Amino acid sequence: MSQDSRYVVDLDQVRRDDVAQVGGKNASLGEMLSQLSASGIAVPPGFATTADAYRLFLTASGLDRVIGDAMAAARAAEVSNHPRPLRANGRRRGVAPNVPRVRLA
Repeated sequence: MSQDSRYVVDLDQVRRDDVAQVGGKNASLGEMLSQLSASGIAVPPGFATTADAYRLFLTASGLDRVIGDAMAAARAAEVSNHPRPLRANGRRRGVAPNVPRVRLA
């Protein structure tokens, strides 16, 4: 993948190894574009938005905080509604004593 853009990349610059940056479907489309076009099969051009673009969008819109708050609330509700309450020593019944305890925010 070309480093010309952090946020939008032409699919003809994307390869299989770019999954972490553009996702699996876009990486597959880029790979297909490079392989099939060379064989004479017409594949329409396109572009991919990157993971950096998605993270920037989440931060700029404030959605990262909204999602984080929702996840924290879901974890807290899951723990408080768990059918097997915690013992006084903080371990669930049947859980090995060397399993680390998870602290929720």
